[in-house]
Amino acid sequence: MRPRGARLLAAVACAAAAARGAAPAAEARVLGELWGGAFYELTEEALDLVLAMPGEALRSWLVQVHAPWCAKCAAFHPAWSEVAAAAASNDDAAAPRFARIDASTSTAVIKRFGVKSFPELLLFNASQATFRRYRGDFTADALRALASDGAGALPEEPIRPASEEFELVQRASGAGLVSTKAMSMGVTIAALLFLLGVCVGCVCSLRLVAVVLTCGLCGRERQRKRGEKKD
Repeated sequence: MRPRGARLLAAVACAAAAARGAAPAAEARVLGELWGGAFYELTEEALDLVLAMPGEALRSWLVQVHAPWCAKCAAFHPAWSEVAAAAASNDDAAAPRFARIDASTSTAVIKRFGVKSFPELLLFNASQATFRRYRGDFTADALRALASDGAGALPEEPIRPASEEFELVQRASGAGLVSTKAMSMGVTIAALLFLLGVCVGCVCSLRLVAVVLTCGLCGRERQRKRGEKKD
């Protein structure tokens, strides 16, 4: 079996063709490349591509965003693998596909999907371009319930495009919302105002020098005329 990295690269390349409307055989090949034995192993790019495949449009994807160093993820893994393996043997087209994304290698998913902690379970609805964020216990029973009822009670969120730039928003206590874009704009404006102040200051200084020189010259001229009158 090829290394996981090579399999993912091959799967992304195949999925690109499948997403453009290739035959179902191409889609099956993509899914085979991404299959990890009990669930699918995805990157952010692979997730976008499989959700765009016509054959997957009516199927939901239950995706776990995890990190290798996360102790809670490791504790949840046996339950996740058990339920995922059982779901894989289910021929029901309405059953979700189980997949996992390693956030340590696909770091963009953290900001893109607003991941606050690990593991994060996201249930994607490709046909509606939305997903639902799971909030509950990380147990096998809770996972089965999530897979069976489709998390219908959870609020829907739009799937934001990967190419879109998302602002990281931080809430300071009593300070409101401050975005990185706004901070960058503020720094730019401050720099422009500083340069403008320097320029204005230079102009004022030149004017002051001109006034002093003019007054000095006028004073010398008056003294010269006074001397001529005395003579």
